[in-house]
Amino acid sequence: MIAANLLYLAARLQNPSNIKPMIILLVGFSAFIIYRWKNFLYNFPTLNGKLFTFYIVYIFLAFIRGFTVHNPDYIVIMSSGITISSVMLFSVIGTRLDMFRAYIHYFMLLALPFSLILYSITIVGTNDFPHFLSFFQLLLIATPFIEGRKIKLLIYVVNIMSFFYDMGDRSNFLNILGSLGILCVYLFILRKRLIHKFKYLYVLLPLIPLILVIAALYFQFNFFEYLSGQDEGNDVVADSRTGIYMDVWSGLGDNDAYWFGLTSSGRYHTHLADLINGDYYFAGRSFCETNILNVLSMSGLCGAFLYLSFLVSCIYYALRNSNNDFCILLALYSCLKFCMIFIEEIQDFSLNHISFALTFGLCINNSLLKMTNDEIKQYFKICFPKYLAH
Repeated sequence: MIAANLLYLAARLQNPSNIKPMIILLVGFSAFIIYRWKNFLYNFPTLNGKLFTFYIVYIFLAFIRGFTVHNPDYIVIMSSGITISSVMLFSVIGTRLDMFRAYIHYFMLLALPFSLILYSITIVGTNDFPHFLSFFQLLLIATPFIEGRKIKLLIYVVNIMSFFYDMGDRSNFLNILGSLGILCVYLFILRKRLIHKFKYLYVLLPLIPLILVIAALYFQFNFFEYLSGQDEGNDVVADSRTGIYMDVWSGLGDNDAYWFGLTSSGRYHTHLADLINGDYYFAGRSFCETNILNVLSMSGLCGAFLYLSFLVSCIYYALRNSNNDFCILLALYSCLKFCMIFIEEIQDFSLNHISFALTFGLCINNSLLKMTNDEIKQYFKICFPKYLAH
């Protein structure tokens, strides 16, 4: 899978419009998962498995509906449509210890050396250096349970390099600071057995983005407008999403598609068409940088509800059933990623989004949840290549 991603990235570097490797791999991986559905679903807790199944079936139907509309846009269907409908299948990687261990192992052997090439060139989007190695943000919160000095040093160095690579990149900035904040809170506040006493307060964290949406809709309080007004010119707090939210919502309303979406072939008018270089968006937009808006535009409120329900159920399952500190930190990290889908976390075939998907799979990995802190440390010892394990 990682090797195929590197081939996709190499194709993108040569020809940015080349999406054939992505399509081939996603179709192949999706077909394999669906063929072995019962085997993989066996690792899911009952509620999470049902929500995951409902979402995958529903989003697949939204994908098929794209072929039935008048004058279907096959380019949109075979690019953004197939990505949105398939990429969450990668969460199954996190539900099995052997698959997650293999992912870490080959990530270090293949992706890490290749990242040095990315560091020396300029590439736009989620395949730049920080996004390509965003998996190290998850490893950062695991450092209290990793005993090898070499791998811990590597994790710190990669995160520092990613942070300073482009400090104007909002998603990278917030993700690294959020991961570091979770780690610091654990090390300096919650480590002395307090972490389990507070874990039921953490269930409020996924409500943060929903509260902000309600505040904007019903009380006309836009949190990002407020921040951008306090610090003008700062790209990190700039309000670049309100217009996109309005575009998607207007597009659903214009097509009377609030509940079931615009399908995988749908486009919506965007305010960007009226700006400089707007010709690119003249035909409408089918995809944007905000994760949840892509699900909403393609599958409507029903699809967005199923998607959010699955993600939240994974977080709550980890908080409720964790027998070790790492899985509580993992749930907090998943809360961070959940909040980020309302801002960024674009769905595409990159290691960035594969790492996003498998994070929620880890939250419902019963074998991982049942481990003690000492067993977690023993597990991480066998996850890394031998030259980094000590």
